[in-house]
Amino acid sequence: MKVNVIHIDLNPCGGAEQLAIATLQSFLEMETMQVDLTVARAPDLERLEKAFGDRVRRIFDRVKVKPLGRLPIELDWQTGTLACRPGAESAISEYDVIVNTHGDVLPYFLPSFSSKTCITYCHFPVVASYVACRNLVYLQGLVDLGLLDGNVMKVANSSSMFWRSFLEYYLLMLRNSLVVTNSRFSRQAIINEVKTGASKAAGEPTIIAPPVCVDELRQAALLPSPRADRVLVVSRIYPSKKLENAIELARILKRRGVGKEMVIAGNLAADDSCGRKYYEQLVGMIGDYGLSDYVSIKPNVELGKLWSLMQKSKAYFHPMPEEPFGISVVEAMAAGLVPAVPATGGPTEFVPQEYQFHSLEEAAGIIQAALQVSDKERLAISDSVKRFSLPAYTRRFSQFISERLLATAAATAHYERRTVAGRRPGLD
Repeated sequence: MKVNVIHIDLNPCGGAEQLAIATLQSFLEMETMQVDLTVARAPDLERLEKAFGDRVRRIFDRVKVKPLGRLPIELDWQTGTLACRPGAESAISEYDVIVNTHGDVLPYFLPSFSSKTCITYCHFPVVASYVACRNLVYLQGLVDLGLLDGNVMKVANSSSMFWRSFLEYYLLMLRNSLVVTNSRFSRQAIINEVKTGASKAAGEPTIIAPPVCVDELRQAALLPSPRADRVLVVSRIYPSKKLENAIELARILKRRGVGKEMVIAGNLAADDSCGRKYYEQLVGMIGDYGLSDYVSIKPNVELGKLWSLMQKSKAYFHPMPEEPFGISVVEAMAAGLVPAVPATGGPTEFVPQEYQFHSLEEAAGIIQAALQVSDKERLAISDSVKRFSLPAYTRRFSQFISERLLATAAATAHYERRTVAGRRPGLD
């Protein structure tokens, strides 16, 4: 059986990329699978190994990488709407299963798609919010990656019809594939989006929590070692991650005399102009607030050094409200850090209520208490997230795929039996 896993770009090395790599691994562990990876940008294996470990090289030794090219849609200049490009089906005709692991931001749909052959992992339906505010930065990103023709920007600037058509194309993908997501919070958001309009989704999204290197990080909690009065923040350096909230918190903590330092560690691609500009803004903010002796930003920390930081820190702060899941939160908890997370979003489904905040003042109180937590409590925090391990994800995803394939095979056999018997499909 031949599988095509589609992802925009693995090189940002965030949670979505970690899930995509684990999905490749899941398929490779099913011996009958032949796996291709289709991406808009060639994977930087050295960068991926630093972020996700040496298993990356072993995976890519067995995966054929193909360029994604233009999305299978084209613009009708007269109406300002989008339609599927003629002949685009040929690009996927050789595959038995199509898996889009970037379904939160990658609108990839063809008329032949159905829940029998297509799976979309949607972390959160963010395209809907991009359309609502006519986010040209998002659209320009797709153009820069060669996924859309640059001429669409002219239409997008002036045509509301274009944005309605773009959203409908995105929703067609969600309605005509088997949707998987990461939390109850994200599942409800997807349901709210796809239930609009006349078309209905194939069914409610299935929740499969993303993979986290829990087992490796738990060693930090199990092995006693001195921890500094440090607050750790782990996040991709990008405006949507709301890292300015971490700096605002640091201002409060320093004023109260709580802790010694805050370290913000995150991925920042060299060619990410938006992320670079945001990084400079954060550095300026640190200087303006007089926090240069308290806050440091460490871009592109290698995996081993990041784990060492976790092992030697006491508290973790998550700055982004309404986070769909929070892989970095799980990582920190696995390493025995006390988390402080917003009281909205996916993390509330596994972070105890006493570690959830409604304001930065509340977050500062959680951090202050976290610096005094015993090793016994840190171990209990680590134990609470064991279910999010990488083996747990590959096992759950493989089971999910097997069940779907069996269901499809059974439906096909039933259809063929009825056809041979001369009965019309769909009538009993």
